[in-house]
Amino acid sequence: MAEAVYKNNEELKEYIRQRDNNTCQLCGRVEEKDGRALCVHHINYDKEDLFELNLITLCRGCNGRVNSRRDFWKDYISIMIKRIYLN
Repeated sequence: MAEAVYKNNEELKEYIRQRDNNTCQLCGRVEEKDGRALCVHHINYDKEDLFELNLITLCRGCNGRVNSRRDFWKDYISIMIKRIYLN
């Protein structure tokens, strides 16, 4: 997967949401009906690491859940996203 260049952070977030079909990659929830965008989560919790495989779409509930037990979620989501996008 080649790394693209984005004009701004919002453009990158929108790309990640579209890549993930506007669906939470943990629970399957689709873009919220009230118009609130799904979250784009940094898998390694480093907000400066904008590598596409470090980003994943999550609903607000799952995004909150992955902020506890960070080591577990970092490993779990890293394996999951590599299976999806590198196979």
